[in-house]
Amino acid sequence: MHYFKNFLTDDMLELIVKFTNEYSVEKSGKRFDTNKKEIQQIIGMFLRIGLAKMPGVKCYWETDTRYDPVAGVMSRNRFQSLLSNLHFVNNNLATNEEKSDKLWKIRPWLKLFRNNCLKVIAHENNSIDEMMIPFKGKFSKLKQFIKGKPHPWGIKVWARTSSAGMLCDFDVYQGKKDKKDADSIGVGPDVVLQLSSTLPQNELDKPSLNYKIFTDNFFTTLPLLEDLQKKGIHSTGTVRPNCLPGILLDSEKNMKKKGCGTMDQCVEKSTNIVAVHWYDTKAVNMLSTLSGVEPSKTVNRFEKAKSAYVQVQQPAVIKLYNKSMGGVDLHNCFIDKHSFHIRSKRWYLYIFWQSIRMMF
Repeated sequence: MHYFKNFLTDDMLELIVKFTNEYSVEKSGKRFDTNKKEIQQIIGMFLRIGLAKMPGVKCYWETDTRYDPVAGVMSRNRFQSLLSNLHFVNNNLATNEEKSDKLWKIRPWLKLFRNNCLKVIAHENNSIDEMMIPFKGKFSKLKQFIKGKPHPWGIKVWARTSSAGMLCDFDVYQGKKDKKDADSIGVGPDVVLQLSSTLPQNELDKPSLNYKIFTDNFFTTLPLLEDLQKKGIHSTGTVRPNCLPGILLDSEKNMKKKGCGTMDQCVEKSTNIVAVHWYDTKAVNMLSTLSGVEPSKTVNRFEKAKSAYVQVQQPAVIKLYNKSMGGVDLHNCFIDKHSFHIRSKRWYLYIFWQSIRMMF
């Protein structure tokens, strides 16, 4: 409970209480009159619902399926009334400038939650990737579709986590900007620079902090690695072949002929950025300011022609990447273990419930 309160603070609860009561007056002319205890109760009920899943919310109060850790806390009518009035901002006092932010309905809550995430002591290895908040409603400009994801429809969130899955920073994606910034180096690289900017900075009177960022090929480019290197941050990531201008590596065709485990590398002398090309079951391209081919290790791969496992060489940078990159996926795995989606037409409630799950 002490750990949980580091993320769900009293000022966050007071924000919900204040704007929920104000919204109830706006909506029905009557004050709903909730309090901090009730807000804590519905959050606790939501987490309990995620641990003991049923087909629908009403099942927890039905006679045949009654679940006392939920139904014994609050009546069903009160629970549903509270959810229908849940609010995070005063609609009438919001300015046009505030409403230009697509997240204005929940921005005050997100600011407080993000500030609490930033208080987490930064880990040495950090992975940056996208995660999806499942949502298929019609009433939001934030909805995205990403093919191949477990939840392809939803609200996209850029996240920075430790390699152990601890959330350190995040940003909800609002779509393409109308005007491109003059200093932009691409959508993916800009996200990495933004989320890595909240890492503690190296100072002259302190030893090097040696933070490391791991990304996939949506984010990784040469300009990104150069910018991070100037800030004293090491980085490693898979990279698309068209993002390696002027770097001469063995072709995929030649490497395929030589067989699984073939590798090649090239080092840019002025920046010490290493480009590695390794042929596994298919070609893999890597960029790193931290590691290269050596010391390589032996791994087992199944070879169809021989119908048996064979030993092949794997570059050191691949081993490092596999060990440190999966932080965001691990964080998603933790969330899915106790996730329960309460259906609503209000998109911002999906972000609210996701943020509660993120606290664990």
